[in-house]
Amino acid sequence: MAFFVSPTYATVWKIEDKDTFIKGTVSTSEKTQEEGKYINSNWNVKYVGKSKEKALLLSERDRIKILSGKITTVLWGKDENKKLYTNVTIFDFEMANKTNKVENTSEEDENDELPFSK
Repeated sequence: MAFFVSPTYATVWKIEDKDTFIKGTVSTSEKTQEEGKYINSNWNVKYVGKSKEKALLLSERDRIKILSGKITTVLWGKDENKKLYTNVTIFDFEMANKTNKVENTSEEDENDELPFSK
């Protein structure tokens, strides 16, 4: 079973060429009901299909608009050591520019450290 992603914005943090796909890390933010508060999420992603070649041109802190992708969960391991893993696959994206960039006042953009390195 998969959950398909509708267009959403993300910040790129890491890109690695693995020959058959591009591996990376992105973060997303969601505004909470509390005024001015955001929930930041970090995702390990694979770029495949249309997004593979475009992903090679990405740099840390680039903003992208994910046009299509899917999220799956996989139970992996043997017997009592099985763990549940979340996989995010990006099929297509475009660069986000100032005219379609989502305003984000979260700490993620104000902090120079990678959000997942804490």
